[in-house]
Amino acid sequence: MNRPIPTKIQEAKGAYRKNPQRRRTNEPIAPAGRPDMPKNLKPHAKKAWTRTIQAMETLGILSSVDWAALEVYAAAYQTFKECQASIEKRGTTLWSTNKNGEQYAAKNPDVTVMAEAVKTMFRSWAEFGLSPSARTRLSVTGTKKQDPLDALFEARGQDN
Repeated sequence: MNRPIPTKIQEAKGAYRKNPQRRRTNEPIAPAGRPDMPKNLKPHAKKAWTRTIQAMETLGILSSVDWAALEVYAAAYQTFKECQASIEKRGTTLWSTNKNGEQYAAKNPDVTVMAEAVKTMFRSWAEFGLSPSARTRLSVTGTKKQDPLDALFEARGQDN
């Protein structure tokens, strides 16, 4: 079964251009805002949190209720970086000795853990519309780059 797609994303895809009556009207609207960073995040997770927040704000898709999904993404990124460091140090294959004293090669367990973290990261990117393919399915209307000088005058409350 396919998961329902939020109305905002459906609108960005142009789903209601031909049939605007299909638009759902009872869908809750997530409040805009920046969620608080959890205090227990490790260094790589903090960087991932901050970068993702900035990207979502730039795209205009950040909501204060996204905190849990952002925390899952940040934790997956932390795991990815830890596994990456371990694999760089120890390699993808580890040598072990069985009970008969014979040596054999075994896959470094960090390879599997890292792969799972990457899957979680990709799912998160898709949920947030941050992957390249997720962005191709969206379109933004009504956005206009503001001249930096106009922005400065506006911030000072002056007309140019």
